[in-house]
Amino acid sequence: MRMKNVILILVMVGWSILALSGVSEAGVSCTINLQNGTHNCAGKPGVTVVALANKKALVKLDMSKYTEACFKIKYKNPSGWTVNIGDVIQNDGHGGGSGANPLSVAEMQIVGNRLSVFSSAFGPGKVDKILDHPKLNLKGKTIKVCVKDQFLSIDAPKFSTILQTPNFATLYSLGTKSNAGAGTLGAPKPSGGDNNGLFAAFNRVITGRGDRVGAGVMKVSISLN
Repeated sequence: MRMKNVILILVMVGWSILALSGVSEAGVSCTINLQNGTHNCAGKPGVTVVALANKKALVKLDMSKYTEACFKIKYKNPSGWTVNIGDVIQNDGHGGGSGANPLSVAEMQIVGNRLSVFSSAFGPGKVDKILDHPKLNLKGKTIKVCVKDQFLSIDAPKFSTILQTPNFATLYSLGTKSNAGAGTLGAPKPSGGDNNGLFAAFNRVITGRGDRVGAGVMKVSISLN
């Protein structure tokens, strides 16, 4: 057998092993149109549209076979609560969580033109605001937010930033790299929490509480890689 044929067979076998190991899914993408209440996310591995009504949406992402989730968020005229991305279903803005889970973990929010990012809780009521930017330029614009394990990036007109907390594990806990958020300072997700879950709410907060709603997000494109 010729050497080049041997090499080709080895390469093909290597790719087969990777495919069978389930290391990662091929990237997926879909779009949610909040204005007309439609989406093309059905059947997309890792993406579940939990709620889509009254120009508001809640999405759950299963990150077990992905390392990054990105959101391209298209605005018209923003008001109130327009974005809330958190580790658990109990996130409801301003860090921490609602109900029986005060130790729920990291989240970011956009209220009006103000962007805020909160750490995972260090104890009941002990949450740090690790980013506060009060003057985003959102009207008629599109911004991009990407989340990975202990990583958050935001790319908006006239403002871009990257946050990373690999040592203290105070940002999003996805997969096993940060030991479910139990870093040097970070608290673990609530008992029974899904360590691969990520939640994103638009024109509302994740829990859906009625006093934290907004308007202005028109369309959201989601990509998992």
